[in-house]
Amino acid sequence: MFLITHLLRFSVRHPRLVIALVAAVTVCALFFIPRIRLRLDGRSLIPAGLPEFAESDRAASRFELRDLVLIGVGNEESGVYTPETLLHIARLSDGLSRLEGVVAGSVISLATVPRVALVDGRVDAGPLFRPEDQLSSEAIQALRREVGKRGYNTGTLVSADGKGAAIIAKVEPGADRYRLLEETRSLIARDSSGKDSVYLSGSALAQAVLGQATARDLARLIPAVVIVLGVMLFLSFATRRPRFCR
Repeated sequence: MFLITHLLRFSVRHPRLVIALVAAVTVCALFFIPRIRLRLDGRSLIPAGLPEFAESDRAASRFELRDLVLIGVGNEESGVYTPETLLHIARLSDGLSRLEGVVAGSVISLATVPRVALVDGRVDAGPLFRPEDQLSSEAIQALRREVGKRGYNTGTLVSADGKGAAIIAKVEPGADRYRLLEETRSLIARDSSGKDSVYLSGSALAQAVLGQATARDLARLIPAVVIVLGVMLFLSFATRRPRFCR
């Protein structure tokens, strides 16, 4: 009560200063809140070192579990087994592997997954196809058989109907998710194809989108709250002759 009384005395004696301070705080909120970068992965809400999560943390570290970026490439008309779409997948795979924050060598797609087959007495550990390969009808049919034989066409890398394919990459724990989201969008925009539809997903990019939406909501909400509180305080305490109890 003592502090409230002194606050009211100060506010009444210096109304212009109080209004100026409130206006300055509101302007700062409008300017800085959109720049807030939030860490929204569920693990960040749990203190590090808790014994209840020790086994889970060790398993995640041992198997190098990471957040993921997923690019989906779809072609409803011809499917993904066409030279144009396969080359599109190869270019996106290569571009994604070069983005800052993506774990080196972690990109998995039809253009990167190893064949691991015995060819002419030698082990072929190269990818299922390379951009420089001659993607004739026979070569594409052979690729399709290889994908089916290895079980990649059950929704892992290719959809069961052959109209969609996935490109998956791991993300470094300390990577800037917001920057990764923008760079991935730029990569897709630079290498667009009229027939292919490209989709973005993955936990890493979902965190960035959620963070951006939260920052925008805060930028609208906090100034509104300040204004509402100011109006309520004005209506509650406004009087021509303020009096204080002693």
